[in-house]
Amino acid sequence: MFSAIQKHNIEAVIHFAAFAYVGESAENPEMYYRNNVSGSFNLINALKEKGVKIFVFSSTCTLYGNPLHIPISEEETTKPINPYAKTKLQLRKIKSH
Repeated sequence: MFSAIQKHNIEAVIHFAAFAYVGESAENPEMYYRNNVSGSFNLINALKEKGVKIFVFSSTCTLYGNPLHIPISEEETTKPINPYAKTKLQLRKIKSH
């Protein structure tokens, strides 16, 4: 990953890559944590190491569980109710540091 970032002079990343099937995440949560959290964590660290400062992360409304109001505000309390949503919340926390 480091060499690809350097070779192609990457300046920004829009990150959409993740396993995203809610039902499958309940059947195999470890696979989702390994792919979504660990894989994204490695990407974020590689970008930081190479000085890439622009990073757009694709999140999901599943972070908010069953919301009381629609549209959902980003100020709502997060209440993930499945492993997929929990992986996205973990990444949001990692990204904010």
